[in-house]
Amino acid sequence: AAHQVQRVAVLKMNEQGEVSGTIKLTYLGTAGIDLRQLEAIKGDTALRERLKEMMSKMLPKSMHADLASITKLKEYEEPLIIVANVSGKIGTSEGARISIDADIFQAQREQRFQTQTREQPVYFNVSETNLDAIGISFPPSFKVVSLPTQAKENLKGGAAYDLSAESTATSVLIHRNYQLGRRTYPVSDYPEVRAFYAKMATKDKEPIVLQHSAATP
Repeated sequence: AAHQVQRVAVLKMNEQGEVSGTIKLTYLGTAGIDLRQLEAIKGDTALRERLKEMMSKMLPKSMHADLASITKLKEYEEPLIIVANVSGKIGTSEGARISIDADIFQAQREQRFQTQTREQPVYFNVSETNLDAIGISFPPSFKVVSLPTQAKENLKGGAAYDLSAESTATSVLIHRNYQLGRRTYPVSDYPEVRAFYAKMATKDKEPIVLQHSAATP
């Protein structure tokens, strides 16, 4: 795992549509080097402030995160693991329905490459792998109305993305995987690069829709 980030959310929803639970961020390979170096140079307080800022920009704005633990910070050959307790609303309500973005870790992420044309080649700083899993359990009074459809996208063999969703009577589970291997793309490839990331951004926000079962559609 040269540069891999795994993000796992385990959340429980109440009758009001608010959730509580944990998120676990695991950094493998070079992925955690910036955080480790920050702590080594500026200390624990600076690291905690950076993590707080990072999570506030990553999760839905209506969610609150409290750092619970930092593990293997100084063991550079081991995965760096960060756990936080989270709570708040993860979706928007309309009547008896709640809509939740497919990947809450992408809630505030803006679409890359929004301009239609480009004069310079595309260059990514690092080859990376991001693996997200989001599990949400909810009371029996809710039912799943719709889930994001499964998607697989590939960018000229240099990047891959897939998202899948499954549900039970009282839970949903989302898996999202993104891998970037090839770091440079010529200007001639830009339309395909732009289309790939546009599809990814749209799929990340495709909603999970829940409805209170006592209500009529």
